[in-house]
Amino acid sequence: MLALVAPAAAGDFRVPLMDKPPTLDGNVAPGEWTRAVGFDGFAMNGKLDRRRARAFVGATNDRLFVAILSQLPDEGKLLAEVDRDTLKLVYDDSVEVWIDPTPGTEHGQTFQMLANSLGHKAYDHHARGNVAQDASWRGNWELANGFPDGYWHCEVAVPIAEIAPGRQPTDGAWGINVCRNWKQPWGFSSISGGAYAPSDRFTFSEAAPLAIAYENRGEPGTGTVQTVLGLRNVSAAAVAVNAHLLLKRDLMPELSQAENLSIAPNETQELVLKVSDQSSKKMDLLAKVTSANDETTFYERSVGWDVVGPYRWVAAAPVVLPVDFQFAYHPYANRMRIVADSSGMPRDAAVRALTAAIRKKGDATPVKTVVFDQFTGDKQELSFDLPPLKGAYEIAMTAAGKGVPTGEVVKEFERTTYAWEHNNLGKSRKVYPPFTPLEVTKKTVRTVLREHEMNAAGLWQQVTAKGQHLLSAPMRYSAQVDGKEVVPMAGRLSLRKVDDQAAEARTTVTAGALQTRAECAWDYDGTMRVDLTLLPSSGKTVESLVLEIPLKADQATHYHAMGDGIRNTLYARVPEGDGVVWTAEKVQANDLPPKFCSYLYVGTPVRGLCWFAENDRGWSWDATKPNLELVRTNGAVTIRVHLISKPVVITKERTLTFGLLAAPVKPKLGDWRCRWDRDKYTLLGTDLNWLALGDCGSVYPAGKDMFFWEMIKRGNREHLGDEAVQATIDRGLPLFSPYGEDRVETWGRHVRYNLSSRYGRKMVFYYNRASCQLFDEFETFKDEWCLTDFRTVGKGNGIGEIKIVPSESYIDHALYWYGMSFEVGGNQGVYWDNWFFVPTYNTAMSDAYQRDDGSAVPATGLWAMRELSKRTFQYMNEVGMTPITMPHMTSTNILPMHSFATVQYDWEWKYSEGDVQYRFPRDYLLLVSNGELAGTWPVLLGDHGKLAEDPWTQRTFAGVCLVHELDGGGMPQVWQPLREPIYKLLGEPGLQVYRYWDERPQPVAADNPDLPAIVYVVPGREAVFVITSYAEKEVTANVAVDAKALGFGEGCRVTDVESGEVLSVADGRVKFPLKKHAVREFRIAP
Repeated sequence: MLALVAPAAAGDFRVPLMDKPPTLDGNVAPGEWTRAVGFDGFAMNGKLDRRRARAFVGATNDRLFVAILSQLPDEGKLLAEVDRDTLKLVYDDSVEVWIDPTPGTEHGQTFQMLANSLGHKAYDHHARGNVAQDASWRGNWELANGFPDGYWHCEVAVPIAEIAPGRQPTDGAWGINVCRNWKQPWGFSSISGGAYAPSDRFTFSEAAPLAIAYENRGEPGTGTVQTVLGLRNVSAAAVAVNAHLLLKRDLMPELSQAENLSIAPNETQELVLKVSDQSSKKMDLLAKVTSANDETTFYERSVGWDVVGPYRWVAAAPVVLPVDFQFAYHPYANRMRIVADSSGMPRDAAVRALTAAIRKKGDATPVKTVVFDQFTGDKQELSFDLPPLKGAYEIAMTAAGKGVPTGEVVKEFERTTYAWEHNNLGKSRKVYPPFTPLEVTKKTVRTVLREHEMNAAGLWQQVTAKGQHLLSAPMRYSAQVDGKEVVPMAGRLSLRKVDDQAAEARTTVTAGALQTRAECAWDYDGTMRVDLTLLPSSGKTVESLVLEIPLKADQATHYHAMGDGIRNTLYARVPEGDGVVWTAEKVQANDLPPKFCSYLYVGTPVRGLCWFAENDRGWSWDATKPNLELVRTNGAVTIRVHLISKPVVITKERTLTFGLLAAPVKPKLGDWRCRWDRDKYTLLGTDLNWLALGDCGSVYPAGKDMFFWEMIKRGNREHLGDEAVQATIDRGLPLFSPYGEDRVETWGRHVRYNLSSRYGRKMVFYYNRASCQLFDEFETFKDEWCLTDFRTVGKGNGIGEIKIVPSESYIDHALYWYGMSFEVGGNQGVYWDNWFFVPTYNTAMSDAYQRDDGSAVPATGLWAMRELSKRTFQYMNEVGMTPITMPHMTSTNILPMHSFATVQYDWEWKYSEGDVQYRFPRDYLLLVSNGELAGTWPVLLGDHGKLAEDPWTQRTFAGVCLVHELDGGGMPQVWQPLREPIYKLLGEPGLQVYRYWDERPQPVAADNPDLPAIVYVVPGREAVFVITSYAEKEVTANVAVDAKALGFGEGCRVTDVESGEVLSVADGRVKFPLKKHAVREFRIAP
């Protein structure tokens, strides 16, 4: 029998160079692609998608070419809603091209392009081995779309110099995959028949004699098979080949069509296999062409499919009502927004007004009536107060005018009140460790580890972090007004302490006709929020307003920057050179506008400062230019923020907001080194592990049944018997059964695991910045929580996570249930998944806004995320708990969002991608992973995948973690021998730890910078020295050991922890071999 879905084997294709490039016009003309290799049918896991797609791949001396033809829906249209260049194009019907210039090598990179039918493109870069990921890479690939003959034609040209500088297309093999993301219904398929990353190998050659194209002229899904291999000889001599088509069937014998062909120059021959088979249900086809002696493969591809009958692709068509509206209900504010829409009216209709009546369901008397009679482009928006509501309600809209339809358009909403609403959890004004109360004197604000001196402009004259000045000169504004450079003049700064948590400052800044009012709000973590209000400019044009932050060059060695999203952030050394050395053009964003950097840290691995903004609300930013740049001049690295770069006459007040925060933000909490492991903390990852019904969006147990949390707590404190476990499973069956057998099986498995595996450990529950359709609270508060500006999620019982913005009502709701988990479930911490910028378009709950042209600009959600973590941190302190607040922040160290976090979770990324030294550059570890700047315990996910149990990979994992003080873990036989000597020293009086990035002499260090190390020492008694290799080959480590600095007097003894080998110490040095990426650990004693 055939396998149902067999993984596709990698294909091998030899392709002649094109004699001339095809015309990119959105029409894949047959004559232009005759020297390309052709494919018919895209597959996933080797199984063809029912929707038809073809592809061609070719090359000239300077470009690679790809053509994709995919069928249009038989009914409906392609989904094409993403109207900008963003990786979110994957949510539309879209195509992808992946190119790996060096397939199969340990070190390499893959380039990805994504495009939709509107012509929008996005790019991504994927690195492996010692090649660094470049999140700033942008391709300059040509693209043309067209829609002839019922197909979407997409043609792509890839400049070879962009992806492999200096390389010819004929130099070795290329890995290429061409993909189609289908919608309505969803599907993914590709020419490789597997995942996105290229597995097929393409070799281009001027000497390649054949252009081969596979075509399916039948309808495989109906059993009508007519497969054709077209072979065109493009050479000057006859070519002899073996061509083979092999069809395997589950219920009928296999069929084979094989011929030894001799093809004359410029001749095209076809090999055809044809059959009609309505008996078989599954088929597999192999198409292969080799040289006459079978030594060279020209074409090899295998695909499979199910025989299920005729297929029509019906895409959902939008329903257009004569009268329609969008709405958002905000129960905490007792307000509603409605956008009335009359664009669906008959052409001969004359609309006078639309009326919306808000009434209790079943009651004809409205509680509120609003009239829409001032339309702009068939639409009008009104925002209005409502009385406090309770129960089920509906909005009924009617039309008045000539020729308008009668009747109502009705939409429903609910208001349920809850005990947790408007609570005061986490709102204490007390300052808790490791923070200290704000100190304010004259123009100085002191916070833990930092001191800030303000200037008259409401900015920082100087900031001192860990004893070092950061600024080379005061922060300042510069401006050009009415065609002239103007020196801004600041008014009198008023600075006062509000209480131990807060301070506030006010001032004015004037630059000619530009007048501003600055209000600065300080929080006790050191964050200063600046609300800068620009006043009308008396008819004068303001050409520019720039915030300048000049840092000392020796304190500005690194940067960490982002737009939005995850695993696409930038972390590197500030480039060398003078002038502009970096701009926001490098950041990647999925929702925010391109070239807008929302967060930038500049500093060293131990101190620095960050600037951040939710978006450009209130600015006048020229979106064709980057909003931020780094400029190196005269021993300084200056952050330049272009608040106004598009000339503007300010006619009414506008306020822009940004924030500043110096680092380190705080000390790490308590005896932090490897505390997660030593204190036996355990993360109940995903909410199902603490017995919730939702899928990563829950805050309470399934059905709000506290029995489940009571059982989790019991399993944490006692060994439960099979009867108690089964009773827990049985109690949940009525809740899980409606979601199918798989969900029931998953429920039972998770109950068994979590009621037994958490015994004696400190549990931390998983939460998320999410909710789900099933929860009754979501039905009431969805318009305050969701990321959309108006209601898009209907009522239902879906359990999938729905991303939210933590509005005041959500935070009240979450903290109430966090508290219940502490009390009932034995939970000792709060973990948040997805702690990065997922921008929100909700203008009522965030700083998102609409431009004058009606387009929406989202907000990062930073201030709301920060408020959720702050209140949680304070609440846990209020109830006397160790505040384990733990964001999962893979690739994003957003300091103001980590201020009130005490633990961070990293490395959900690059699983089993070889040695760990290749996965995460040291700049990344020091800026993001090790928690140094945020003051968080640095906890990591262990490895997953094929290398998770590989001892060598585990040693590379351990070496990187131990040297960088990262709390990771893995195979006990690898980790325990290395950890045990360190654990014995932790907590010892007088322990000192020397890290290679410290700004002080190291008592034990290698000469080679590719051999970083860490030293744990109790002076005069014992030291443990761990060293790992980032070198590309085995080297001899030459290590200086300063016995006096260790408190050992004139000499010392060095012993390998694992082998017991005693190393010779000569002239204060030890030498030993260290393999590539190896780790060694030594005990040093007097």
